Amino acid sequence: MKYRTKVIINESREKVWAAFDSLANKRRWQPSLKSIVRKEGVTGDPGGISEHTYEENGRRYIATEYVLERREEEFFAGRYEMPRASAIIVNQFEIVDEGKTRWISHCNFTFKGYMKVTSIFSGRSIRDRTDSDMKRFKLLVETDAAASRGDK
Repeated sequence: MKYRTKVIINESREKVWAAFDSLANKRRWQPSLKSIVRKEGVTGDPGGISEHTYEENGRRYIATEYVLERREEEFFAGRYEMPRASAIIVNQFEIVDEGKTRWISHCNFTFKGYMKVTSIFSGRSIRDRTDSDMKRFKLLVETDAAASRGDK
């Protein structure tokens, strides 16, 4: 299953990247994320491997992240291995105008076992989750930026 989502964030690409690259922020915009444990290399750097533990609807699962490529402020690509699926996710950050950034997320999921069949029905909820995470991230970046400027 392939899909693409995007959002315009009213902040500079530099600030958007800094927020995206922050491990502390990940839990703020991915509420089901419970922990990140480094397994090899540097978390977030090419060759780095880490385990991301999530809990959704009372179920816990681990997504092992393999960082494929990273270009500061522009691009982040990773492969994610889960018990019933794997995914390649490519995140692009484009300058739209001064103070605006477009975040585009390209997702390509491959399902295993019975998930090959059930993904027909759950595909929309997976896309919706990505969209919700991106909207939460947008809100986090714009709210944090406004607070640091002293906006009311």
